[in-house]
Amino acid sequence: MRHLPRLAAFLLVASACADSVWLEDVPFAVTHDAGPGNAVFVAGSAPQLGAWDTARAVKLEWSAGNIWRGTIALPRGVATTWRPFVRGESAAATAAPTTLTWISSDAIITPSAPPPAPHRGKTIYYVTGWTKPHILWNRPGTSEWINTPLTPVRPGLFVLDGIGTPGRPHTFVPNDGGTLYDNPGGAEGINYLARADAIWLRDGQLYDDEPPASVSVPRFVETTITSSSAGIPSRRVRVLLPRGYDQNTAKRYPVIYFHDGQNVFDPGGTFGSWSVDAIVTRDTAAGLLREMIVVAVDNTDARLTEYRPPGDIFQSANGLGDRYRDFLVNNVKPWVDANFRVSPRREDHALVGSSLGGLITHYIGLTSDVFGLLGVCSPSYWIAPNFRDAVAAGPKPDRRIWLDWGTAEGSSMWDYGWPAARVLADQGLVHGRDWQVMVGVGDAHNEAAWKRRLPDLLRFLLPATDGPNPLLLAHHGAPSARLAWQAGTATVQVPAWRGFRYELRGKSNLGDPVWNPLTNRTTADPWSMLDLPDITPAAAKFYRVHIEPNQTRQATD
Repeated sequence: MRHLPRLAAFLLVASACADSVWLEDVPFAVTHDAGPGNAVFVAGSAPQLGAWDTARAVKLEWSAGNIWRGTIALPRGVATTWRPFVRGESAAATAAPTTLTWISSDAIITPSAPPPAPHRGKTIYYVTGWTKPHILWNRPGTSEWINTPLTPVRPGLFVLDGIGTPGRPHTFVPNDGGTLYDNPGGAEGINYLARADAIWLRDGQLYDDEPPASVSVPRFVETTITSSSAGIPSRRVRVLLPRGYDQNTAKRYPVIYFHDGQNVFDPGGTFGSWSVDAIVTRDTAAGLLREMIVVAVDNTDARLTEYRPPGDIFQSANGLGDRYRDFLVNNVKPWVDANFRVSPRREDHALVGSSLGGLITHYIGLTSDVFGLLGVCSPSYWIAPNFRDAVAAGPKPDRRIWLDWGTAEGSSMWDYGWPAARVLADQGLVHGRDWQVMVGVGDAHNEAAWKRRLPDLLRFLLPATDGPNPLLLAHHGAPSARLAWQAGTATVQVPAWRGFRYELRGKSNLGDPVWNPLTNRTTADPWSMLDLPDITPAAAKFYRVHIEPNQTRQATD
């Protein structure tokens, strides 16, 4: 705890987090003759528009009549200020912000407000030795700060219930009601960010559930995986398990796989380190990421062929990417699934790589049905013209895709970045929701650059708000359901949160101990009203709704 000047507590935590979990697809169209070698970009106040960082502005795509178009997901119910500008498409122009020209005045767009939430604002549980703790919190979109006392729950545990706006991040810092502040890591002027709508703060770490009395630290497991794929040798695989893995024995986790495993964890290999262990541990504690299992798969001397799609010849050798894919899918993943508590959902499986690793990530992501999240970093598209053509001719990918590269990587990388981005846009993916592009100003082709961009990549692919929030369910309890009749069918309507599975169960005799499952559904929205119909033949029945956090340990009726 530190004595802080009051104003110091008002500084925001640095984050690329979205301003709302609710997004709306907004079409943009700007008519302008940008001239040869130039393009029109949109910058704005929303994180999806770069938060006025022009290096992170969204590039629109040219269409006939000099109309530049794009669809960008923006926070619902939030007034977003935006403005277009013209800039050259070269690396040099991107790296020099003075080369851009604003082409209109600011405009404001406010997407429709989301539906009312089934809960009130944020809930913060706080473990402290203070007797009268307060939380100083910022009302989103304003400069207003409010210092609110907490309510005691039991000795050492307090709660603040229903502050602010559901679904929007809130900056906050606990204090003793006077001059002592509990800043993250004891760093003056740095505050916490509540992304989930119910959080538990203990010992400087945020959780989406009540943590066990003792929480184990992240730990590594190492093995050698034998390959059954022809021409693909066996290799070392290292796994990083998240905090609390040893105590939360019924919880299942999303998993993220990395190629070039020698460079993933500190201290790294010959080329340096992505510091994935440090970044994931830090941002999980800060409540920015879901708790996850990290799998680092080493490369071999055959990296140049293993990480290249088949059909693309280089130095007279065909790519063996299909065989390497089979090794990951048929050897590595089954071992991970058998030995660790991994969520079975494709949406909870991420694959990340850089350079040739970025290329093979894109290939494996589109040619298997295992990975729903792709981190394509500085991909070596130059070496795979046939694969580029196949991607451009393919259907809209049902994946969330991160794409990045740096301004100092050279033409072999730079020249293929924006064309790859255009393919994703043309296929109908929505920027900020389905895909995200990031250009690293001054970033070269190395581990240090990928490490700098990694936090943004992780927060896009596996943000804290994507998973279930068991504390939200535990705090508010099972929501009230109602019975309705629709076209002669009994339907139970229940308010639902994303990340939970809602199962309608029924029986005709209350004395029967067995509840029969009838219908189960989930919602892709942060919250919604679910209809659970009884599709069995009409008969007098009693109903109950079973709520199960998706791949977590808690269930509530």
